[in-house]
Amino acid sequence: PEDAGKLYFANLTGSGIGALGVLGLFSIFGGSGVLVFSAILGLASSFFFSRKRKILNGVVFFILLAFLFTPIPLLEINVSPYKPLPRALRYPDSRLISTQWNSISRVDIFESGYVRYAPGLSLSYQDPLPPQMGLAVDGGGISAITQFNGSPLEFTGYLTSSAPYIINQNGKILIIESGGGLAIIQALSNGALKVKVLESNPLVIETVKDLQGFSAVYRNPKVEVKDAEVRSFLKLQNEKFDIIHIGLSSAVPASSTGLFALTENYLFTVEAFKEYLDHLSDNGILSITRWLQPPPREGLRTVSIAIEAMDEAGIDSPEENIAVLRSFGTITILVKKTAFIPKEIEKIRNFARSKSFDIVYVPGVLKSEVNIYNRFPEDYYYLTINDLVTTSNRKEFYNAYLFDVSPTGDENPFFFQFLKADRLKETYKSMGEKWQIFIEGSYIVYILLFQAIILTLFFILLPLAGQKGFKMSQKGGSLLYFFFIGIAFMFVEIPLIQKFILFLGKPVFAVSTVLFSLLVFSGLGSLYTSRSKASVKRLKYRLKLLVLAVLFYIFLLPVFFTLVKTTNIWLRYAIAVLVIAPLGFLMGMPLPMGIRLIEKVDINLIPWAWAANGSASVLASILAVVLAMHTGFSQVILLASLAYTLSFATVIFAFPPHLLEEQT
Repeated sequence: PEDAGKLYFANLTGSGIGALGVLGLFSIFGGSGVLVFSAILGLASSFFFSRKRKILNGVVFFILLAFLFTPIPLLEINVSPYKPLPRALRYPDSRLISTQWNSISRVDIFESGYVRYAPGLSLSYQDPLPPQMGLAVDGGGISAITQFNGSPLEFTGYLTSSAPYIINQNGKILIIESGGGLAIIQALSNGALKVKVLESNPLVIETVKDLQGFSAVYRNPKVEVKDAEVRSFLKLQNEKFDIIHIGLSSAVPASSTGLFALTENYLFTVEAFKEYLDHLSDNGILSITRWLQPPPREGLRTVSIAIEAMDEAGIDSPEENIAVLRSFGTITILVKKTAFIPKEIEKIRNFARSKSFDIVYVPGVLKSEVNIYNRFPEDYYYLTINDLVTTSNRKEFYNAYLFDVSPTGDENPFFFQFLKADRLKETYKSMGEKWQIFIEGSYIVYILLFQAIILTLFFILLPLAGQKGFKMSQKGGSLLYFFFIGIAFMFVEIPLIQKFILFLGKPVFAVSTVLFSLLVFSGLGSLYTSRSKASVKRLKYRLKLLVLAVLFYIFLLPVFFTLVKTTNIWLRYAIAVLVIAPLGFLMGMPLPMGIRLIEKVDINLIPWAWAANGSASVLASILAVVLAMHTGFSQVILLASLAYTLSFATVIFAFPPHLLEEQT
């Protein structure tokens, strides 16, 4: 117990340094190499405890070291056979050309008959597509690198995403997340004068550029490519664009795994759309293309976000500023800062007729002009979007609709979370009494939470209940203390990661920076506690400081993100570390101080205290996501202050002052 602060310092600082250091290892060793490197570290740590097996450990160490620099197939990370990349490689005559890693992804280039990438291609286009190579990110999210020598490609004009170019030709284009570059080819083929590309994955840019003999898309003199996260970049720029294009590469669709429903997407929030509108020229168009998803979900939510953004931006009559059309597989939403004039609406109608696309919504749309070419038994896209755009009570529409298509914001950026917990039976019946829809959405997180609760009860409370002489009324309060500080720690950590994504650009950088900052400075806070007496009075004082600090950060962070204007990413990292450091320092104190104090209550409770704290951390990491989906991340941080307050309350009866005031 007396060394708890020092041990916790070593553990936390090691974890924090590892969280930051592991990013560089992927580029050097690849995915399997990082696992081998981790095994080497684990073996190296055993040297401090082994006395009789140093020779054996040394032999294993050098074997692992050999594997690190000469990987063998047995150690390679296999992609799930159900992901798109393995499926594509099962096609006849398919071959994997290259696999590369960086700190945020694995990128594969391959040839396969599986790749015929022209999302939303008109049924009236009959010619073959040009040669294409597949580009897979993390074994999925497949797009194509299309052979391109600079000459216009006709098929790009037969995609629904070409709609904005019939209104704004020869303009300045911003393309968000270009993937293999099809959107760039489309812009150039439609006469764009200048194309700026924001691609958040530098490895995608490098990979496509390396295929010089196949595609010149990123090397065209009209194209400027930026390795940048969209929101951070736009916030620091005043440049205006005639078209802002957000294609299918910008967000992976929800899948049957259910994982994407839990993935934050800051490109599709009300705040993001307001940023896009602010960077449009006076007659500029925001163009978003999504997959059709019956019953309507993605397209409908995109429209709801656009309407809410226009409302908040002070745009009157948003129903006059939206146009929507679809093919058999995609839906494209066009949004303007100003109303679509009759001439522009007629151009959209003519484009739809000439390319066999269907109008979903334009100002003044008639039911007789929808569902003509790509026919459905009932055009629910027209019915739902028309109702949403024209209703005077959108809240009532959202409440009545079977799925949650209300606009998402930065506080709860779960674009792919559509299912409503109170409409389970109705959803099941509407989907033809098929259960697959339930593992598409966030219900998987509720299952995980339920499992974690059951396992926690089973592995902690059940053994304690059977322990001879244990009385929950006397000693349970001390375990509750460790449980509450575990909950509080994760309720701070998870929201901080989410909030720093926008500031640092990439999710993985936010994860590593926040974890590094919190863990290292929590370790320093733990070390600090080992240099002073552990007393109830000191513990209560530090818990009070923590409650106030957590509340202060709720108000500090929005101001901080607004004031910092620098584009230097390394300076941003340094500032982020400095901002998180004071909070992390305080958060590292309650656990080691509690361990030192609980010794006087019952020394046998110390391992149970660690178990309670660890299980609370697991529970809270899941619960934080559940709560954020319903309330927002700032509210989760607010609940962290409540958890620290409850831990303060348990101290009153868990650690009797007359026993512990002089404990060192």
